[in-house]
Amino acid sequence: PKVMSEPEIKEIVDRFAEAARRAEKAGFDAVELHFAHAYTMSSFLSRHNQRKDEYGGSVKNRLHLAEEVVEAARKAVGEDFVLGARINGDEFTLGGNTLQQSRSIALRLAELGLDYISVSAGGKFEDAVTKQGEALVPYTGYSGHRAMPPYWMPEKVNVYLAADIRKTLREAGYQTPVVAAGRIPDACVAESVLENREADLVAIARPTLCDPQWPRKTVEGREQEILRCVYCNKCKEADEAFQKVYCVQWKEKTEFRRLPRT
Repeated sequence: PKVMSEPEIKEIVDRFAEAARRAEKAGFDAVELHFAHAYTMSSFLSRHNQRKDEYGGSVKNRLHLAEEVVEAARKAVGEDFVLGARINGDEFTLGGNTLQQSRSIALRLAELGLDYISVSAGGKFEDAVTKQGEALVPYTGYSGHRAMPPYWMPEKVNVYLAADIRKTLREAGYQTPVVAAGRIPDACVAESVLENREADLVAIARPTLCDPQWPRKTVEGREQEILRCVYCNKCKEADEAFQKVYCVQWKEKTEFRRLPRT
């Protein structure tokens, strides 16, 4: 890693705006700016960012790049296009961001007019497991487990982060929708998040890899047909090893490789 120069930072802003514009042109309904996990934007927002210029140090300075990206992306797609961002509610690293910093970040993003804020966690290089001769993978330490909670973590393990951010925004007068994520296995659990007003939307990844048709099957009352994620994280491990991502549950049934029902 090296300290980015200001021209390089400007290039980051331009690339976000260009990517958002391409997504809109391609016909997508929304763009989510990735300000979480181990990516560049998250690194700027983090307390680990000790730059000595206007882009580091205080939380106000650390927000500077995010502000520029949001403003550039909004200009690129216009006011009527859905533009959101994913942030870390907690980095789960020693010396990293906690909810105390994430509240300030979320408030500023809401002030900038984002259409929603998705709350994740962890996934940092700072606690990645070191393996001789191999590149660091930011999802191998404890913070990585919080980003993609395995089976031995409880359901909804990160939902309290989204609930806190939502409460903070509402108390400040912002109605910005908040998205919860992390070990939400099925529609019943997802519905409980909404009913408890812990979040306004729910983001689910691994269960939809396991069975892309589970939302439809739930709506149609075919829950018994759903192939359920067991949160073994073999898909995550394959991705980290640059291998074809697969689900171990697919070995149990073959129907999920067929075309979806119409």
